[in-house]
This record gives sequence, C-alpha cells and structure tokens, in this order.
Amino acid sequence: MRIKFHGPLDRVTGSCTELHDPVAGHHLLVDCGMWQGEGVGPEVNLAPFPFKAADIQMVFLTHAHLDHCGRLPLLAKRGFEGTVYCSQETAELAQLSLMDAARHGENGFTEADVKRLKFVELDWSVFNNLKYLGGELHVRVDRTGYILGATSVSLLWGPRHVQKSIVFAGRLGPHAEDADQRMLRYRMAPGPNHYAVVASESGGHLQSSKALTLEARLERLTHLLTEAAVERDGVVIIPATSVGGVQELLLDLHLLRLRKPSMFDRVPVYLDSDLAEAANSATARAIERTVRTSLGKCRLAWLSKGLPAWLGLEANNRYDEVLLVDCLQEMLDPTHRSTQMRSAALANWRRLHQSWPQGASRASLKGPAIVVTSTGQGGGPLKAWLDARLVSPRTTVLIADPRAAEAVASHVSAPLSRSAESGVPVFGDAEHAGARVATLPGYAECADPAGVNHWLHKAMTYFSHSIKHRTVFIQHGNASAREGLSAAIALRAAAEHASISVELPAPDSPWFDLNLGTWVEAHASEQQVVTRR
Repeated sequence: MRIKFHGPLDRVTGSCTELHDPVAGHHLLVDCGMWQGEGVGPEVNLAPFPFKAADIQMVFLTHAHLDHCGRLPLLAKRGFEGTVYCSQETAELAQLSLMDAARHGENGFTEADVKRLKFVELDWSVFNNLKYLGGELHVRVDRTGYILGATSVSLLWGPRHVQKSIVFAGRLGPHAEDADQRMLRYRMAPGPNHYAVVASESGGHLQSSKALTLEARLERLTHLLTEAAVERDGVVIIPATSVGGVQELLLDLHLLRLRKPSMFDRVPVYLDSDLAEAANSATARAIERTVRTSLGKCRLAWLSKGLPAWLGLEANNRYDEVLLVDCLQEMLDPTHRSTQMRSAALANWRRLHQSWPQGASRASLKGPAIVVTSTGQGGGPLKAWLDARLVSPRTTVLIADPRAAEAVASHVSAPLSRSAESGVPVFGDAEHAGARVATLPGYAECADPAGVNHWLHKAMTYFSHSIKHRTVFIQHGNASAREGLSAAIALRAAAEHASISVELPAPDSPWFDLNLGTWVEAHASEQQVVTRR
C-alpha cells in the first residue's frame, strides 16, 4: 500500500489523500476537499486531479465541511463511479453543503453532479469494529467529536500476521476531559496503528482549556452582548460555521437565556443562513440516534454526556434524555412541537431565534438585535451584512468562525486597533471608525497540539506492544504550524520512550510505501515498486 498527499501541505483547506495498492488492486481516497480562501482563487479547485477519477474505487469521508468534501461532485463529473463511505449524518450534511455550493457556478459542478454521488454508511456497528471491504482490506471509523457525524478512518490491509494499519484523524474535537463543555459527545480512541495522519491548524499554540469551558464562553458572551446590544442598542453580527459552529452558538444563547431571561426581553435574535437552517434540521433528526455500547447499554450516539447537567437533568436517565432531545429539537427545528412535560429548571426554555425575513433590508435593522450568520460560498450572508452594517457606529462583529476573520478583513482598508477606553478592537479606517470586532473562541474548533498528542497516544501506543515503530504524517497547515506540532509530538514521544517518527510531506513529495516504511523514488515505476515487495 502506497500513500500520496495531494491536500493542504502548506495550507489548511483542500484535504485529499490517495492510497494505492497495485498488488491487491485497491485505489482510494480519504477526503476530497476544496481550497477555501487562503489567497487561492476558484481556478485552483477547477484544476485537473493528479490521478484519474475513474480509477478511484472508493472515498472515505471524515466529515462534511467543504474543505474535506467540496470536490467530490467534480470527481463524479470526471469519471468516479465508486462509493463514498461515511456516517449517515456526514452524508446528509455533506449533500446539503454540496447542493449549496452547486448554486455557485465558480465551483464547476451542478446539483446533478452532487446527485451522482453514492453515499453509504458502512454499518453503525462499525464503531469499535472492523468492516471487511474485500481483498484483505478492512476499515474502522470512530467518532472524533469535531462536528456532527465526524469520524476518524482507520484502514488495515494485508494478511493478519503482517497486517499494517493507518488512521486518518480528519479533524479532532476535544478529548473526554473537555468534551462535556460542548454539545457533541467526546471523541473515541481508534486503537493502535502503524501510521497516523493528523492536522496542524493550531500549530504549536496551545489553547487555554479554561477559555473553552462553558462557563468561560457564557461569561464572555454575556459581557459582549450586554455591552454591544443592551447598553449601546447595537446590532451584533456573529458569523459562525454553518455546520457545527452555529449549532453550538445557538445552544449557548439558549442557555444564556435560561440564566438571564430578562436580557432577551427586548433583544431579538435572528439566524440568517439557509445552509445553517438546513443543518439545524438535520441535527434535530440526528440527535435522537442511539447506539448500543460494548456493555449492552443504549446511549445517545452524538450528544455530550455532560449536556443533561447544563439543563438541570440527570445523565443516563432515559426520561431526562428524551426531555433533553425534545428541548434541543425545539431549538433547532421550527416545526417541532414539544411533547414533553418541562421540569422546573426548563420552565423558561423556548426557541429563542427566528429566521431573518427573506428580502428584508439589513441596513435598516434597528438595534438592539443579534444576528447569527455564516460566510458560505462567495461570502454568503455575512458579506451582505458587512456591506450593509459596517458604516454604522453601533455595529459589533463577534467572530465565532476563524475563517470569518478573512471576510471581515477584506471589508476594511486598515488594520485593526484597540479602543483606548475599552480595549475592544476597532476598525482603524475612518469610514468604518465606529464598527468594532471581537472573537468568540470555542465554537467548532479543532484540537490544539496537546489535544492531537493525547489522541495520538491512544491511536498509536495503546495496547500496541506488537508495533515497534510508528510514523505520523502532518498534512494540514503552513510550515510553522506543522513544525510546531512536529516538535510537540517528538517531545511527548521522548518523554514516553516511544519510537515515533514524524514526516512533513511536501507538495513535490513522491509516494510513501506503507509496507516498506520509506519514500519511493519519484521516478520509480509501479512495476518496480511491486517487484521490490
């Protein structure tokens, strides 16, 4: 089995990795994503693939963000007729995102191309289990806790006595110790592997676990909304990722209302994002799903174990679980009607937000008001809000999606500075002198180096006495980010006396032979590689 990295070796977006076993006849991809922003034009996504699309037999999709699935319709348009394997939830969210992207001609595919794709969930029991794909190839997927439906992908091949394995992290959410602070259930450990492919978006920078806790998020949200919306009668624009970020943010706003109901008495909350609305509905259906554990217990598949406590409910209490799902479905689905008697703690629970009226003037919105939106293709509704509102001195932008920072920056001609009075960042440009911006960390964020290392420890060293040496490929991120993560991995490996090497593939790197554990010469033919085996 050989591997070649076509994805973001110097960027964050555009994940795509090719695996080819010329002996067994396997030819597959893990993810097939778009490049988004980062100074890259749309023509890059329209370029030919570095392989024949018709030769690819299957694709394993880790999650539904476009930077991991956005070129799948082009793959089908250019000859791919195989299967896309992923969780049922990833399939639904990916199709929603791809249909939304198809409406923008710059992506080179249509809704008909999206409909060509064949999404298949291997088997819900595949969590913690291997699924046989034929030709001594097996796959295992495990929840990563990043967004709904997101999984790692472990591939195993060869006869049992010399079987090799590689795990693709996709993007990792928080580990079990931190996962109770979010809507989604903690990530799972994939078991021991010879190889791992991870991302380095946050590089060598550690995120403060305190800053990402529920209490810290709610405290910051309360402070910023009180100052910007309540006291200044301003309009607060909060861009977040349509899949993942919006759902977490809406939950925090609803929790905030439970604690401070008077805060929202005269502050309406709007959601302006068709894709986020669709993702909300998909999430409302998915959160009912249960899975049977290895001990035979029935548990909610995707919702955090800590979530009931946030709402004054008991964990592992079946009645309270039903009540929890009912509350969240009321929040996410405008057509949902509650069927459960509410507890005293949830007496004030109700759907807080409403959809932004189609065709309504964004410039004429009077404060106080809160608008949750998303960037989307071509800037999406966020661009329209920035165009309409940045001239207003009562506009505040709270960035819950790191990618939205690029969109905001493109609307101003001068760098941000800080207000001498409050320390809050302000736009330095005279035309936009009144508009202000701040960040909201913790929404659909991926693991930092410490989190990646924690996951790698489970993915590579847990019960792995039979694996003498392991290799980690760092795929995403710029040189500084990848080198920072590489150093963090090496430091932990040395502390644990583990034999782990790190590879940083370059755009011109040749194939890496996973059976031999070495890079193959760029000029080596397929027949030469087969012969050496």
